[in-house]
Amino acid sequence: MDKAGKAPLTLGILSLIVFFLGLALKTYEYKYSNYLIFGSFILGGIYWIWSIIGLISATHLKQYQKTFWLIIVVAVPAFGAVIYQIVQQRRNKIAA
Repeated sequence: MDKAGKAPLTLGILSLIVFFLGLALKTYEYKYSNYLIFGSFILGGIYWIWSIIGLISATHLKQYQKTFWLIIVVAVPAFGAVIYQIVQQRRNKIAA
């Protein structure tokens, strides 16, 4: 995967880290934990839309593969998109 392909994955992982950090700080009643959680939702939403656009415009996938991954990404927004990105990254490392 090139640098353009790693950017969405990095954003997705960052949004998940910020979300779990916000949840952890919420248990300690940190004053700004709600802002972290809200920020992670914004980052996750941007990442989710970016992943859907990347999936729809992918030329290396067949139509049934696109449909399968689109269902996964839409049904489980943040985690589905991260799983798709990781699987595609591993796919590109395999010698064809």
